[in-house]
Amino acid sequence: MKTPIPKTKMDELGSLINGFKPFEVLSEFNYVRCMRLLDSSKQTAPKDLWHVMKGLIELNANNLSEANEAALYVLKHSNNFSCLRNAIYIFNHTFDFDNVCKTTDKIVKLIELQKMDSKGILPRDLGLIFLLNGELWAKDSSFYSEAVFNNSFDHHTVLADINDRLDISENDFKKISSIIKNTVLKNNARVLN
Repeated sequence: MKTPIPKTKMDELGSLINGFKPFEVLSEFNYVRCMRLLDSSKQTAPKDLWHVMKGLIELNANNLSEANEAALYVLKHSNNFSCLRNAIYIFNHTFDFDNVCKTTDKIVKLIELQKMDSKGILPRDLGLIFLLNGELWAKDSSFYSEAVFNNSFDHHTVLADINDRLDISENDFKKISSIIKNTVLKNNARVLN
């Protein structure tokens, strides 16, 4: 019989994070435990994965600015689909729609570059976020890419029609989106969606 392989600090941390309940706010004890495990794996873990873990911990501890900063690192430095999807999750919960769209753009470009099937890579129903961030005006927006369309085909045409009928500019949408994000982060008001 083989001896069991001991869990690494990242494995243990991954198990803890996967055990978070939706919208759970971490107790101080669990937060400190997670941060200790995270800190002890800083030298060995891939940086993008480390920042995703940090972002998820901070999000579940209601430290929204820190969570957003960790997700920004992932957006700027990672090409890992899993890490980028988790960054979208964090940005969604902090109402950072601009960075949801940028992360989606990055994923779409990676999918196209690698000639991959987009099914299951992008989160579903990103269309509303593109609308609320004023991304539907630009015809080169990822909203119109096959990857996004395949993941939100139920609402894709409806959102494009709504966008055409609205009497509000792309710039105004972006300003509104920025105000909402800044209000959420400033007040540390976690979005439960």
